[in-house]
Amino acid sequence: MPKSKISLGLLEFGYSDAISNPMSVIENVINYCELADQLNFNQFWLTEHHNFYSHSPWSSPEILLPILLCRTEKIRIGSGGVLINYHSPYRVALNFRLLENIFPNRVDLGFSNGHPQKNISELLKQKKIRTLPNDYFANIKMISELFHNEVENVVDKKILVPPFKGITPDLYLLSSSFKDLNKAVELKLNLCKSLFQNADSINEELDLLDKYREDFYSKHGVQPKISLSASFICSKTDRLAKRIFEKRRDKTVFNQQIGSPSFIHDNIVAMSEKFLIKNFILTDLSNNFKVKMEGAELLSKEFNL
Repeated sequence: MPKSKISLGLLEFGYSDAISNPMSVIENVINYCELADQLNFNQFWLTEHHNFYSHSPWSSPEILLPILLCRTEKIRIGSGGVLINYHSPYRVALNFRLLENIFPNRVDLGFSNGHPQKNISELLKQKKIRTLPNDYFANIKMISELFHNEVENVVDKKILVPPFKGITPDLYLLSSSFKDLNKAVELKLNLCKSLFQNADSINEELDLLDKYREDFYSKHGVQPKISLSASFICSKTDRLAKRIFEKRRDKTVFNQQIGSPSFIHDNIVAMSEKFLIKNFILTDLSNNFKVKMEGAELLSKEFNL
């Protein structure tokens, strides 16, 4: 199959089976991001996750983003994504607006509707909770209004998100389905749809995606940025890649791409043609940074990044 010009990004959780020192994991993540920049990957996102395990290098990655931006030249850096149910929309808007203006056109802000365990949720909310918060779209709306109603906020409400009339980061709805695309249109959110969290996510109705594109353009006058997020392990041969995957403790992922560069290329091209999407954000399942870097090099060459 002839190679199609597709853009690739990377989503990193910071998991590692081989390294017990969390700071060594962070050093490897920085090196991985630098390599991705050199190999012409277009995005590098870090996840927020509050899982309890002793070797976790981070829970919230926000402090790492400016470090990655300083250590790279052109790749977009982002959060994939902020657990916005648990954070102040005003604080998130302040930090990401400033970051985007220090590093123009290089910052992505993704929103996740995930929930940590109850004791962590209470620490983040600074109060006892009986039920999980459901402020996801209300908080995103507040951020969107802080960014897009800037003059009104300053004149009428005396609220400033500096720098005044600066540029804003790209905002992304992170989802495993197409069910909330009307909200994405309303709030001017780009879309990153995960394929690895739900077995049926690859078979959703494509007319919903077409309507999102049409409605977004009609309301905002620009096309939305749309990405698919998939999990993978890439090695020189299908057999080697499958052997790496079999070493994983947790195999509860869906629609994973495990194989050689040409195998992954052909599958991603097929998904690209099905969804009419040219940007993919990939997460490596290997939990070994040597394998991850080799996989990134193989994919960069195969996709002619």
